[in-house]
Amino acid sequence: MAKFEFRLPSQDDIKNSTNGETMLGIINNDFDEKFSLITGCPGSGKTTVSIFRLIRLARNGKATILLTYQRMLKVAIENLLAKQGISTNKVNTLHQWYPRQAGRYLENFKEKTKLSSSEIESDLQGKVANMELILDEAQDLEERIFQAFPKVFGRITIGADNDQQMREGTGASESTIKRQLSHSLNEFTLQFNYRNTYQIYNFARYFVPDSPKANDSQTLSALRRYKNSGDLPEILKFKDQADMHDRLKTIINNYKGFNIGILFPFKQQVENYYSVISGKGLECSKYYAEMSEAEKSNTESNLKSILVTTFISAKGMEFDIVIMPEFDSLRNIDSIRKQAYVGCTRAKNRLVIMYAGSKPSILNNFPSDTFDTGDLF
Repeated sequence: MAKFEFRLPSQDDIKNSTNGETMLGIINNDFDEKFSLITGCPGSGKTTVSIFRLIRLARNGKATILLTYQRMLKVAIENLLAKQGISTNKVNTLHQWYPRQAGRYLENFKEKTKLSSSEIESDLQGKVANMELILDEAQDLEERIFQAFPKVFGRITIGADNDQQMREGTGASESTIKRQLSHSLNEFTLQFNYRNTYQIYNFARYFVPDSPKANDSQTLSALRRYKNSGDLPEILKFKDQADMHDRLKTIINNYKGFNIGILFPFKQQVENYYSVISGKGLECSKYYAEMSEAEKSNTESNLKSILVTTFISAKGMEFDIVIMPEFDSLRNIDSIRKQAYVGCTRAKNRLVIMYAGSKPSILNNFPSDTFDTGDLF
């Protein structure tokens, strides 16, 4: 079975793209300002810029580290850096990296306490002053991080998007990040979506209809012009779960060698479908935040091209095809709609939603011309 592979565009591809000049500027320039904030919709190139900037700095012998919140994204970037001849020590998650620098955890789970911003500042003072920090998926990090890190790091480059915030009530908004960095800040907005076809993104945006960024007319117009050759997302109804499982196997077999994301809102569904897929003779990996460290390490060291995971754990990643079985398990509330938006926008070429029983209410108010049902509705 093929391993999962994170694919980057070439710098020539970037140069000739809609965002190209802005992206190359972020990658290649060392600005007078200490901080840079990059915002944009899913697939707009925030992670791509972060990785290319990291590679440039590492090759120039500069002290730098890329930190993200999600471990699966960290593993995908590690695999990519290894192919580029860059040390995988240059990327980590915030919560794995911090104790190696500070000698203690950001959260003491036994005592249910968290370090304050002043304690974080004290722990890192003098240790990272000559280092550039690159923070990816920064909207899921707490405000205390942005209160402390600007005071101790020599330079910080940040990628963030409010619409992809998965830690409701704890993550920092773009405005919060700007407020903490306002004394020396560059701001960049990326508006082209490199990942999704027009059909996939046009569908996904209806999960967050009130978001100006997700429904930006320039993004949609550019996608319509340049990436309007994909299939409509599929919403498929099945008579029962066995029927759904059989179709799932067929689709997976038709995409051998491709990155396949099978995404769910709940960890128990990940366990169930990992067993279903493995039971059909297909090699796959599983991941969710509550797994044991031994299980996580096993997944990280041998990440298969078929990954069964949660919407939250898939954030920052991308797949050739995304499949979402049991979609009727999603509640029609804002936090879940945002998760569904993030999940759908992981798909590069094909998106398949599956359910049995009644049509999920979370799909109400989607225009009928944004998806294909195979005449099931």
